[in-house]
Amino acid sequence: MNFNPDKVAAELSKRGQAWAEADSQYRAFDESTKSILSKIAGEAEGSEAAKDRYARGSDEYQDHLQRLADSRLKALAAKVNYDVYRVWIDMKRSEISYTKAEMQIR
Repeated sequence: MNFNPDKVAAELSKRGQAWAEADSQYRAFDESTKSILSKIAGEAEGSEAAKDRYARGSDEYQDHLQRLADSRLKALAAKVNYDVYRVWIDMKRSEISYTKAEMQIR
C-alpha cells in the first residue's frame, strides 16, 4: 500500500468512527442493564431475592446479556482494527524515514 497522507488520514478517521459507534452501542447496552433487571424484577412477586432470581433467569434478561456481549465484541474488534492501522502508520513512517536516511548514505 502506498503512503498517501490524505488517504491514510481518511482511512484512520473511518476506522476511528466505526470504533466510536460500536463503543457507543456497547455502552448504551451496558448502562441499560440495571434498568432492564429492575423492570423484569418488578413484574415478579415475592421477596426481593426471589424477584432478583426471577429477573436474572428470565429470557429477556439473558437476551439482553447476549446483545451486550455481542456489542462488546464488536466494539473491541473495531478498536483492534483502529489500533492495528495506527501501528501500520507508525511502521510505514519508520520505513519511509529509513529509506530517506539510506538514500543519503549512498
